[in-house]
Amino acid sequence: MASNRINFTVRKIESLKPPAGGQADYWDAGFAGFGMRLSWGGAKSWVYMYRNSNGVKRRYTIGRYPAWSLSKARDVALKLAGEIADGGDPAKDKRVRRSAGTFKELGERYIEEHAKPNKKSWRKDQLALNRDLLPEFGLGRANAITQEDVEALIEGIRDRGAPIQSNRTLEILRGMFNWALSKAKVRREFQLFSNPCLGVRKLSDENERDRVLSNSEIKQVWEAAGADASRTAAAFKLLLMTAQRIGEVRSMRWGDIDTDIGWWTIPSELSKNGLAHRVPLTTEAIKLIEGLADKKTDDEWIFPQSKGEGHVVNIQKLAARIRKASKVKDFRPHDIRRSVASGLASMGFPRLTVSKVLNHIETDVTRVYDRYGYDNEKRQALEVWGQQLDKILSGGRAGNVVQLKPGDVA
Repeated sequence: MASNRINFTVRKIESLKPPAGGQADYWDAGFAGFGMRLSWGGAKSWVYMYRNSNGVKRRYTIGRYPAWSLSKARDVALKLAGEIADGGDPAKDKRVRRSAGTFKELGERYIEEHAKPNKKSWRKDQLALNRDLLPEFGLGRANAITQEDVEALIEGIRDRGAPIQSNRTLEILRGMFNWALSKAKVRREFQLFSNPCLGVRKLSDENERDRVLSNSEIKQVWEAAGADASRTAAAFKLLLMTAQRIGEVRSMRWGDIDTDIGWWTIPSELSKNGLAHRVPLTTEAIKLIEGLADKKTDDEWIFPQSKGEGHVVNIQKLAARIRKASKVKDFRPHDIRRSVASGLASMGFPRLTVSKVLNHIETDVTRVYDRYGYDNEKRQALEVWGQQLDKILSGGRAGNVVQLKPGDVA
């Protein structure tokens, strides 16, 4: 009706009265298709009416007034008009986006179709999903997540005191979307057009930490681990005895331990760098493991999950308890590995031997030809370190621990 064509102004919009029933449409006198729909309850919504390339009439709802101002709504309508002129059908596209899968569904697909078959660390991906990603994004559409949403999420993780976890969560989320975008079927089902992590940077620098525990701090951590009721607390003692990575200690298997000859073999599938590694076990380390065998709760894992299958994954709460009980400021599990390496270096062991104990990957060409296992050197190093550790724990005189530069121990 001609009477429903008006020149929109803020004053005119405010003066419009809702109909007695149903809905009423008002159209902009100077911009064909741009209008406002009023409902009998008083709601006012901006709309854009058009015909697609097949001549089918479509109505696109832009948003409600006053949240969407006149100028903002008109700008959107102008953009829509350009899309339609290029053959687009924005109303149809909007319906498709709304029918796209949720982030929870995408996360499940990612874990089952990519993470489990291809990543040894897939449980960490699952943990990040359960702890942070699903509570934040789970029921929403995966394609509705924005860069601002991602930035807010990782800032929140950092601000709760978990800066490194904020980096890890960002990496996992970025990888999830990269995987989805690389699969045509997944990309189509979830209507994904870009990665919301694009341009988002890590908030914490992980390469500058060079924290080395003093002898008194080593003793405090050991005693706090010994006093903790959790079975997994023994892993912190094994860290001090073996200098291996926390993930490798968490995933120790009974079948990989030979207490008769004192060796722990880390298979390639459980090693962080994918290289099998033989770790000599001192007499005290063997005693500790045999003590755990007396309370064996699982036939495969030395540190099994308390609920469910597999080895323990999340040790953050345990680490926090040990940090609090030990009163060692800013303690993190990886500080133990760095401290043992520093102790070995301070006692005169060459860098190559320390590297072999840590199972570092050598970068020079010599490694291609050097197939010697360094088992004797590794055993000697950890035996001497074990004696040093005994002195530290007994309060005896022990050598100084020399602090390394960042990157010496990974």
